[in-house]
Amino acid sequence: MSASRRLLAYGALLVVVLVGASAAGAWIGPTPDAAEAEAPAPIGQGVVTAEQRYRLVPETTTLAPTGGTFRFVVEGRDGRPVRSFHLVHEKRLHLVVVNRELTEFHHMHPALGADGRWSIDLPLCRPARTGRSRTSGWTRGPG
Repeated sequence: MSASRRLLAYGALLVVVLVGASAAGAWIGPTPDAAEAEAPAPIGQGVVTAEQRYRLVPETTTLAPTGGTFRFVVEGRDGRPVRSFHLVHEKRLHLVVVNRELTEFHHMHPALGADGRWSIDLPLCRPARTGRSRTSGWTRGPG
């Protein structure tokens, strides 16, 4: 058998194997549209913040599918909102929101209200199922 016929036979065999594997994967593989049940997000159980007794407490743990305003409080050791923060990289608080699939994230700077509640308009993270948030800030004195 000549070299060109062997290469042609090898190429044909490779195509048959790849098409067969793709068909088998589509037939027995998971359906991408099926949403799995997920555990609710923990509230205020960060590594350093919980150790230092600071907690991020969201006003609600759900958000509209199109995004919306996210409001939360950073509670101090006494359970009251912490209102005094140092500037870190020219902002008092940095909020990072990441979707569950880790394919999209947003680094934002929420505004602190007089009542100690932070708020920020969040964009939609796709896929819009669940996500996590993380804050970074430096408080001034005991909370």
